[in-house]
Amino acid sequence: HHENEIAQSESCTGSQFAKIWMHVGMVTINGEKMSKSIGNVKSIKHVLENWGPNIIRLFCLSGHYSKPIDYSEELLKEEDEQAPKIRRTPRQLKNFDFKTEVTLSYDRDKDLTVLEIICPDRPGLLTIIAEVLAEFDISLQGAKITTLGEKVEDLFYLPGNKVDTESLAQRLRQELDGHVELSKSVVA
Repeated sequence: HHENEIAQSESCTGSQFAKIWMHVGMVTINGEKMSKSIGNVKSIKHVLENWGPNIIRLFCLSGHYSKPIDYSEELLKEEDEQAPKIRRTPRQLKNFDFKTEVTLSYDRDKDLTVLEIICPDRPGLLTIIAEVLAEFDISLQGAKITTLGEKVEDLFYLPGNKVDTESLAQRLRQELDGHVELSKSVVA
């Protein structure tokens, strides 16, 4: 029946539904199957209002995907107490105050625009770069990713010379430096 669900979803939305489709374990409450007849049902609205989406994500990720997930207020409270430790700013970001360097140059011999980014390493860095490139509708021809301790020196090869280099450089600096400042401000 999964194929039917995927086909229905993709025909309605016109886009790919999921790259990976898998079952997860059943949700139980205090070791019992969740059931309306027993009266031990918790709505998603109730859980989100009481715990928030990040605690629920951590709770769901704390177990194996194919094993049952035993919902209990005590376990969610434990996840909530652990959350500040997870949100803490990485030590490297506290010590690195240099601004992101973004340079673009055109290589005539290879007909490529070379994008060089030097900045502090951090979680999600490549995702941020990819989102900015997608925003500018730029595809990559290649990349060289280099991490030196807590410092990143990445090269991205963009086809041709039709890149608005100043706008792209400014947007990348804004996103990458903004992400560092946001990470520094989120302190437990």
